[in-house]
Amino acid sequence: MQREGKRMTSVLTNSYMLKRAAWILVLAVASIVFSFAFTCAMPFAALAAIGALRLRARDAYALVGLCWLVHQIVGYGFLGYPTTWDSFAWGGVLGVSIFAATAAVIAMGQVTRNLTGLAVISAAFITAFAVQQLTVFSATVVLPSGDAAFSASVVSMIFATNVLAFGFFYFLHIVGERAGMVVPRVAQTASVG
Repeated sequence: MQREGKRMTSVLTNSYMLKRAAWILVLAVASIVFSFAFTCAMPFAALAAIGALRLRARDAYALVGLCWLVHQIVGYGFLGYPTTWDSFAWGGVLGVSIFAATAAVIAMGQVTRNLTGLAVISAAFITAFAVQQLTVFSATVVLPSGDAAFSASVVSMIFATNVLAFGFFYFLHIVGERAGMVVPRVAQTASVG
């Protein structure tokens, strides 16, 4: 009886881990659309916020890392990003910025425990966007960026892209939860893995 219980626990754990990995892959594949559609305006802040809000911390970092990697592959492999040292450096900065934004939203979760619904969602998105953009902006001290890179119109366009993407990914995540493709975050904290 005890052996059968352990086997059942192992099957459930493997199923749970497979479901987590598959869902991260679904979100990463969905991000490819944004890589092609928005080229350099990939919605990294939206991905960081949705990952930190709806996934376990480890899964959120896996998601943003995979999405960053996918974006780099699409950019250099299909969109003709220049293969210069500063282009590679900016790619690295974007990677750092998405991890920083994810970490900030995860940390913010401790501060916003008493907030609910739209307040938490808004705070997470604003935090992710601010940290991601500040991280990228801070790199302009060392890396060439061009004068227009942080103009109001460019930042507004990036903000709008991130709002659109955040809504899309949030909706996709809710659909995934309801279809049983992903375990809700509340249930994940009590689960194995």
